[in-house]
Amino acid sequence: MRNRSVNVSAPEEDEAELDETFAAPFKTDVMLSCKEAAQRMSEAQDRNLSLSEKLQLKMHLAMCGGCSNFGKQLDFLRSACKRYTEKPVQDENSNARDNPP
Repeated sequence: MRNRSVNVSAPEEDEAELDETFAAPFKTDVMLSCKEAAQRMSEAQDRNLSLSEKLQLKMHLAMCGGCSNFGKQLDFLRSACKRYTEKPVQDENSNARDNPP
């Protein structure tokens, strides 16, 4: 008779190991951390993101209210800065001429 070794472990350990095995590719390939999402949003201000980068970011933003708010703040700041730089600069002398004391 052969001596068989049987691996007996708690069912919870097996399930956790399976979850990690199947979730591992998604953690690194699909799901972004908040830090990565913030970086991606910042990069999106300066360049066009690839399709996979856009999908990853949209998925994160759909689930994370904090990052979604951060994205809205970035958009607001960017548009405010654009409006500020587009305003014509008034010369101090022209102001004095237009509005005499």
